[in-house]
Amino acid sequence: DGRGGKTPRMTCTCVVPPWPSLLPNEPVESTDRLGRTLGGANLTGASLVGITFTSSALVGAIHGGEAANVIPQNVTMRLTVRAFNPDIRAMLKQRITDLVQSQAQTLGVQADVDYDWRYPSLINDEASTAFAKQVALDWLGDKGVMPNLAPLTGSEDFSFMLQECPGCYLIVGNGQGEHHHTGGCMVHNPGYDFNDAILPIAASYWVQLVNAFLKAA
Repeated sequence: DGRGGKTPRMTCTCVVPPWPSLLPNEPVESTDRLGRTLGGANLTGASLVGITFTSSALVGAIHGGEAANVIPQNVTMRLTVRAFNPDIRAMLKQRITDLVQSQAQTLGVQADVDYDWRYPSLINDEASTAFAKQVALDWLGDKGVMPNLAPLTGSEDFSFMLQECPGCYLIVGNGQGEHHHTGGCMVHNPGYDFNDAILPIAASYWVQLVNAFLKAA
């Protein structure tokens, strides 16, 4: 149905209590506690919402300290959260926050969670999608359309537009390209090669789409 999962970003900061000792074997070690907090929280899609719904929580960065012989008081973890269903997105926010804070509490440290919603889920309008699909079928035939493209878990600005106006976000297939022969990898990949041969097809499709829309109006 053309859904795209969006990427709220979450920052978790683990703060250890003040400790008078300077010996590394005596204070509460913040990096160790954060690592154990992550392990105990089990931040995976299946563990958070079950296997029925597609979701993921990806830890992309962990930062703490500057020197090799100084134990940092603060350690920060940054992650992205992805889901197609808006209700699951809300559940993930609460679930991850509860897991991280409760696990940190058992280890005697404080966990501060900052959750940034960022992009909404991209959900195409059924009528608009059917219209765009039919235009492509009438022009290119069955071989020119991939009707069952799997939903993507990337972020897309067009999701904000679809919240205000019915529409359809579609993808023009790039193919393999002529240079890297990577098998048609996605953008944001060092091996991505834009296929210039799709330009006439892509541009002509928009002409077909506009003509069909104006005739229907």
